[in-house]
Amino acid sequence: MQYRRVMAVGRDDQGSISRLCNFSTPWVLVTSVQAIRDIEAGHCQYYIQDDHGLSNLIVVRNEQGCRLQTDPAGESRNTLANLLKC
Repeated sequence: MQYRRVMAVGRDDQGSISRLCNFSTPWVLVTSVQAIRDIEAGHCQYYIQDDHGLSNLIVVRNEQGCRLQTDPAGESRNTLANLLKC
């Protein structure tokens, strides 16, 4: 399994995450649809990391359709909402 650090996110007109980005890697940009497929198939795990080295995995939630979000296991400011835009 590959682990891919996400440095920025893009959003669609409704504010939903539409892409994950890291411009310093070979994969550069992946759509949310492809990221969901990667996670569900066990091919890749996407994560974010804060300035202190703390990581937070990106997971797929299906309550209201498939969408990406950070794992809400802890009270962390290390979330997708705090990333740069791409």
